[in-house]
Amino acid sequence: MKKFRLFKLILLTLFFFKIFLTQSSFANYDLETESKLWEKLDKNLKEKKQEKQREKEQEEQRLKQAEEEEKQKEQEEKRQKEQEEKKLKQAEEEKKLKKTEEAQRKKEREKQKILLSKLFPKNETSIIAKINNEIITSHDLIVEIKYLEALNPSLKNLTGEQKTKVARESIIREKIKTIEILKYFKLGKDSNYLNEIIAKNFEKLGLKNKIEFENYLSKYDLTIDDVKKKFEIETTWNSLIFQKYKEQVNIDVEKLKKKLNEEKSKLNKQEVFLLSEILFNAESKEALEEEYKKILKSIKEIGFKNTANIYSVSDTAKFGGLLGWIQKNQISKKIYNELSKINVGEFTSPINIPGGVIIIKINEKKISELEIDFNLELKKMIQFEKNRQLRQFSSIYYKKIKNNAEIYEN
Repeated sequence: MKKFRLFKLILLTLFFFKIFLTQSSFANYDLETESKLWEKLDKNLKEKKQEKQREKEQEEQRLKQAEEEEKQKEQEEKRQKEQEEKKLKQAEEEKKLKKTEEAQRKKEREKQKILLSKLFPKNETSIIAKINNEIITSHDLIVEIKYLEALNPSLKNLTGEQKTKVARESIIREKIKTIEILKYFKLGKDSNYLNEIIAKNFEKLGLKNKIEFENYLSKYDLTIDDVKKKFEIETTWNSLIFQKYKEQVNIDVEKLKKKLNEEKSKLNKQEVFLLSEILFNAESKEALEEEYKKILKSIKEIGFKNTANIYSVSDTAKFGGLLGWIQKNQISKKIYNELSKINVGEFTSPINIPGGVIIIKINEKKISELEIDFNLELKKMIQFEKNRQLRQFSSIYYKKIKNNAEIYEN
């Protein structure tokens, strides 16, 4: 009986202990669940706080960006305004400069009129020079000034005295050539050839056709007939030189072929020069140095073009000494060596050549890509060399007949 009671007590004790443990587990479960809930809630709150912070930062960034854009817009508007003001100011300055230049040109024209009126009394055609039995009048000189200005507009920048000097030298040279030409030729025959020459000359001035050329000449109070005779004299003079010296033109074709073969691989990319020249004569070393000093001073004061008009005895003088674009393989080694020492915009030291002394300026330089036709290139080299030698003969022959001419100047 006692054993039964003891067993019963043990069973009751175990029962109550089990109940106690079960309640404790449920309690633990509730606390754990609640803890997780609080953690989740805290996490959600933190995430919301972080989201708000991000939104706040993004909003601040947007505001900052908007401010930057507004600032840039203001700066751009300010820059555009400054540019507009600068353009207006520049336009005003250009207008003012144009007005000043026009006033200067007007003043120069008046000065030239005064000078010419002193040289040539009103309504009177004066004789300014006599060459052999041929006379040069004041009217001839006035036309020559207009003609030279039309061919080389930069001549307008010279003083009246300088223009008169250039025109006087030019017309004397033309008259000496004309006297010599008329011993062998009659002028006024080949009009078709003359039209070709006229076309070449208006192309040099950047004009498209004869009508444009006529309109251009009218600005200088010239007609096509005024210049046609002058072009005819130059072309007929060249014909005379060719006839007299064609047998003396010596071209070593084999040497040119050799030079062309040596440079054939380089010809597809070849240096091309836009050159101008001043050709002058000197009887002695002292005279050369003196003339060169004058030329240097003149270039410094009035530029290469205008100096060529004044001092060059070459036919290119009328165009400010312009020779045109010339390929490297067409230039003699002697002259190319001098050109290789200078840059674009500079000119060489005096170079002795048959017929005088030459100074050459590089106006522009470029590398030209060419499709090479050997025979065509050879023909071009032969023609260039032929023209070069004929120009030298021309200078020598002109110097000879000038020395033999009787020249009287007022």
